[in-house]
Amino acid sequence: MPFSFKMIKNYFLLNRFLLENSPNLLGKPIVDLFTQAKDRLFAAIPSEALPDRHLIIDTSPNLPFLLIKKEHKKAKKNTKDFLTGLLPSEIKKIEIAQDDRIIKFSTVNFNIYFTIKSPKTNVYFLKGNNILSSFKNVNDPEIVDFLTSKKYVLPAEDFKRVIENYNNIEDLRKELPYFNKIIVGEYYSRTDLASEALNKTILTEILTEILFAPISIAISEGKLILSPSNWDLLQKAELLKEFENANEAFAYYISNLYKFNELRILRKELNQILDKRLEQFSQKLNKLKFRIDRGSKEATYRKYADLLQIH
Repeated sequence: MPFSFKMIKNYFLLNRFLLENSPNLLGKPIVDLFTQAKDRLFAAIPSEALPDRHLIIDTSPNLPFLLIKKEHKKAKKNTKDFLTGLLPSEIKKIEIAQDDRIIKFSTVNFNIYFTIKSPKTNVYFLKGNNILSSFKNVNDPEIVDFLTSKKYVLPAEDFKRVIENYNNIEDLRKELPYFNKIIVGEYYSRTDLASEALNKTILTEILTEILFAPISIAISEGKLILSPSNWDLLQKAELLKEFENANEAFAYYISNLYKFNELRILRKELNQILDKRLEQFSQKLNKLKFRIDRGSKEATYRKYADLLQIH
């Protein structure tokens, strides 16, 4: 089964993104927070080598993601700024919730919480236990307690604990939804289906591959997919490109996903036009066939003419 775009927002791959990119962001200042595109928050985090670097936090319900662009320029108009009075602010720590897709950026002056919750995906700005603002305007009086009650850990710090208390893969999946069908499917491809006992060695191997193995972008069953390069679902897929890090894989995947979807929509529209033209052509052929089957009317018309002459 293809990943579609589910894996790019998976808990474990988000851990990988943070694990790879946190070292380059820690200790650096956020000098600007703004939006210039629907659902996207831009955080300008420059360094001496990368003066135009930005972290993109996309809050689209269907395709939320994190991405670092080494070069990005803020638009001169149609932008909205956030927390201007609290910037710049140095990033002190980057963590992820122990059991949820909530990413916390702790800075000197405030904390940023990126929550992936399908239609409620959002970014919240807090100072201590007080909410300063949010990227999308919402009225949720319980959000502060929800965010601050979570336990946050460093990326990939707690993977072994995640599975040590479970003995069955289905129970694990029920309790921890981020073990999605794709991960479970990969697990079953490597284990004895008749065994109900959780093979923790194989599951640890799979999680390690999500964290460290090369990432492939491919086409499978008409969909663009993203996966660790040695996974079973790639066996029948058309490989497009392989990457060593999550940020480059994400950038390529997102860019090509939109192109791929546009081509798929165009193909669908062309097929609809073609079907309509074929239907029109078929109707014309049927009318012509009907006239041919009825035969010529010449003899009938001559008979009528003769009768008129007689009378």
